[in-house]
Amino acid sequence: MFFNPLALLLTGFSVLIWLVPVLTLAQSLNDEPHLQVTPEKCVALREGRDCLAELTFKWQAKVQGDYCLIEQGSEKVLKCWQHSQQGEHKFKFTGQQTTQYSLIKNGQRNTLVSTQVEVSWVYKTKNKKRRWRLF
Repeated sequence: MFFNPLALLLTGFSVLIWLVPVLTLAQSLNDEPHLQVTPEKCVALREGRDCLAELTFKWQAKVQGDYCLIEQGSEKVLKCWQHSQQGEHKFKFTGQQTTQYSLIKNGQRNTLVSTQVEVSWVYKTKNKKRRWRLF
């Protein structure tokens, strides 16, 4: 069997070149806050009806601070945490359309991270015009 040190060195170097960007990306993802909602989808029986679900929000940030969870569009504040790096909130969702939620720093309006709850339905309403006649 023949041992080629140059091939071994080149293989190790190519693995290192591939691994550095992956590790850098993983580190940058860990620096940013993380927001997760479960379930991510809410299914109503018919289009136009309210979808009901109990949502659980979990978030985590690298830096301790004052954070708030808001519903985008209405800018309704669901919950705020003070001097925290992580939190959890349960919320009873009632809605007919996909809704976006964001984690912000308290006192600021810029979104740190966001997630959404997608609303869908089993049966789509059909727009039929019905004409009633006696004869």
